[in-house]
Amino acid sequence: MKKVFIGIDVSKLNLDLCVLISDKISQEVVLSNTISEITKFFKSLLKEHTVSEILVCSEHSGHYTFPFL
Repeated sequence: MKKVFIGIDVSKLNLDLCVLISDKISQEVVLSNTISEITKFFKSLLKEHTVSEILVCSEHSGHYTFPFL
């Protein structure tokens, strides 16, 4: 069962994330659109939640989505 929902708005320089846990906004985060920043965020999240609990949704923004993918 999914407990953590993450919506991502992708732009050239940043990712704007909204993290919902138990239907409540837990975090609103702006990350640099780099592999290192994205990895750091998800490693931190995975300390508290399993992969099977997380659902991530993102818009497709062409090549700006590549670091996240």
